[in-house]
Amino acid sequence: MLLIRIAPADTGLFRYLLEGGDNLAMLTVLDPKKALFKLLFSPHQREELLAFLESMRQAVPFEVQEWPFAS
Repeated sequence: MLLIRIAPADTGLFRYLLEGGDNLAMLTVLDPKKALFKLLFSPHQREELLAFLESMRQAVPFEVQEWPFAS
């Protein structure tokens, strides 16, 4: 799992782009006002997912942290 933080205004675009990733990950909303999400994925697809997320950064900026994270 990964923790994703994005600007609240970019939530829809992020979700739309993620859906184009051939079901690499599932997004769970943790805090909609802060645009804080948990990204669930299969461990054997981790590298593929990270590469896909990197390509998404061209369209929408976001922060990725390991889960669980230190607050």
